[in-house]
Amino acid sequence: MMYVENVQSHKEASQHQILLVEDNPGDADLVREWLTEATNSVFYLRHVKSLAEASALLTSIPADAVILDLNLPDSRGIETLRRIRTVARGVPIIVVSGFMDEDLRNEAIRESADEVFTKEESNSPLLSRSVLYAIERIRARETHRQLEGLLDKIPDAILVVSDSGVVNYVNEAALALFGRDREDFIGQPLGFSIEQGEPLEIGISGEAGWRVCEMRVVQFEWQDKPALLASVRDLTELKNSQREAIEGKQLAQDRARLLDRMLGEITGLANRLGLPEVGNAPLEILNARADEPLTNELLAGMLVPFEAAFRGYIESNIKLAEHNRDLEDAKASVEAANRELEAFSYSVAHDLRAPLRAIDGFSLALAEESGGRLDDQCSHYLSAIRESVQRMGQLIEDLLELSRITMAEMRRSTVDITAVARTISSRLQESDSAREVEFVIQGELVAEADTKLVEIVLENLLSNAYKFSARQSKARIELGVIYEQNEDVFFVRDNGAGFNLEYAGKLFGVFQRLHSSSEFEGTGVGLTIVKRIVQRHGGRVWAAGSVGNGATFYFTLQSIS
Repeated sequence: MMYVENVQSHKEASQHQILLVEDNPGDADLVREWLTEATNSVFYLRHVKSLAEASALLTSIPADAVILDLNLPDSRGIETLRRIRTVARGVPIIVVSGFMDEDLRNEAIRESADEVFTKEESNSPLLSRSVLYAIERIRARETHRQLEGLLDKIPDAILVVSDSGVVNYVNEAALALFGRDREDFIGQPLGFSIEQGEPLEIGISGEAGWRVCEMRVVQFEWQDKPALLASVRDLTELKNSQREAIEGKQLAQDRARLLDRMLGEITGLANRLGLPEVGNAPLEILNARADEPLTNELLAGMLVPFEAAFRGYIESNIKLAEHNRDLEDAKASVEAANRELEAFSYSVAHDLRAPLRAIDGFSLALAEESGGRLDDQCSHYLSAIRESVQRMGQLIEDLLELSRITMAEMRRSTVDITAVARTISSRLQESDSAREVEFVIQGELVAEADTKLVEIVLENLLSNAYKFSARQSKARIELGVIYEQNEDVFFVRDNGAGFNLEYAGKLFGVFQRLHSSSEFEGTGVGLTIVKRIVQRHGGRVWAAGSVGNGATFYFTLQSIS
């Protein structure tokens, strides 16, 4: 075994195990020399001279990539590629051969060669870059396979739909819910339109009959293309439990009213007859005169309706208690599923950061390595790739923040909202001292809330006001409180760009933006975080404004006057 390296620190470089299958010592030395010149990578190179040696080595020691000469002492031509592929499944193979016409090149690609070069075509940057790209492609496929495996384990139905409405993926739960085979879904139109927004209640007819479901839709990338991920949760059993509980409660109330009316009548009759027991009686007793003699049969029958009503009342209460328990169990199951889904979202977003960093790093390496050899269009493509990757990274960070806020434990205490807001406003003014911005912050604003979460709410609202008033020569940002119906309503008001009130409902949706990124930077997650925090405090949040006349955001908390 020998290794080739050309980096200052292994900790900062990617490390790869490479198997070189080459019977010509001179060509093997050239490959080793080419790999030595690679930057930001460490290649550990194992060199064998025959297909038999390569096959034996691959069965015992894994390799990240294979560099293969087709003409070896014990195998020649395309058969060499076919035979080594049987022991190198899932491993990228780069063919570097002395002779390579177009037919042989095409056949090698059909036989799953990842890259094909003649020895004259290959050179230092081309070979090392091809090896790295082939390894990253394989790892990206494996990451995508693992993602599909995770999605298949989710109990909710998951569908991935392209921008054109074509289904790219469904998990096992979706197949069971819709009662269809995977082949009936993949590559076919979904059949109904979906779009990102608030959770939507829908009805689905499948093998199990009509099901009432809740659908949530978010935007994300699937195999490097924009797509929509729809999560569909079956609420049928929960809805049935709720309906049965309501019906049971109504039945109990009806019987209670009947019993109360009967007891009133019985009490009146008992007072007339001077009976020590309270029972119900037929009409003969109710209509009897005080001096009229009553038969024993009538007196005995007076308790029968009371007994039947009382038994029904007891049975109704037992059923109501059972329905309440079922409802509590269903509620606990839904809350547990929501926690699992939040944890899964956090895990997926966290795992997506590593491949994004790799794409960004390799794009930077390619730009630096190419120097001035790339034309303007290619340089523009590289810049667009890096900008998109960095924006995707920021979106993932925002999703992680949203998940952390949702799962964080709340600790209520008295929060000095005025002091928090003044600290944030000072930081904003220091970030751009050239701007003329007037902050008007009402004094003595306090609330019973979680300090860290309220700081996040004020940071988002004040930063948004500062950002969207940037084009005003004299910007004004105000924080205060109004008192409505025994409730403190806090507000943040600015005189900035404002928004069309017709689209106010979209302001608090994840990744929803009413201004383009070229006008005002951002990802569209900040107001979603604000809404989630306010709802966790049992409050409300809403907005008012108009285009060019600023905006006002209102929110409520459990505050202290």
